[in-house]
Amino acid sequence: MNCPVCGKSGLTDDHKLCPECHSDLEAFHLTQSIEKAGKRRLNYGIVFTILFIAAIAMWFLKGTSGNADTEAIDPNVNTEISNENVAHEQTNAENVRLAKENQELKARLKTFAEQTKKREKTYVVKEGESLYSIARKVYGNGYRYVDLAKDNKIENPDQLITGQKLIIYY
Repeated sequence: MNCPVCGKSGLTDDHKLCPECHSDLEAFHLTQSIEKAGKRRLNYGIVFTILFIAAIAMWFLKGTSGNADTEAIDPNVNTEISNENVAHEQTNAENVRLAKENQELKARLKTFAEQTKKREKTYVVKEGESLYSIARKVYGNGYRYVDLAKDNKIENPDQLITGQKLIIYY
C-alpha cells in the first residue's frame, strides 16, 4: 500500500502511521477492507444471479420438453426460485448500502487528510543559532531538533550555516 498523503510505498497493513509523514493510516485500511467486502458481496450476487438464471432455464426446458412425466411442476422449484430471488434482492440491497457507506468513508477520509496535512514555513538560520535553539523557539521544545534535522535532511545537526533555509512543519 502507498501512503495516500505523501506517496510512501511499501506500507503493510501493520503500519498504523506512515513513517514518512506520520499520517494515520487506519482509516485507509478500513476503506480498503470495506471495498474488499463489497467486491465479495458483488461476487456472491453474480453467483446467485447465475444460479437463478440456470434454475429458470431448467424450469423452462423441463416445461417445454413435452414428456408426460415432466408436465407436473414440482412445488419445491417455486419455493427454491423464491428463495433465490429473496437472497438476490438482499445481496443487491447490501451492495447498495456498502457502496453508500464506502462513499461516505472516502469523503470523511478526504476531509481528514486535508485537516491533518502538514503546513510549512521557511526559517532562515541566524548567526549563533543551533537546531536545538531553533526547535526551542519554534516548537517550544529544543529536543525536537531531531525533527528539524530529519525534515531538512541534515545529517550533522551541529553544522548549520548562517542564512541556511530550513523548512518548519507545524
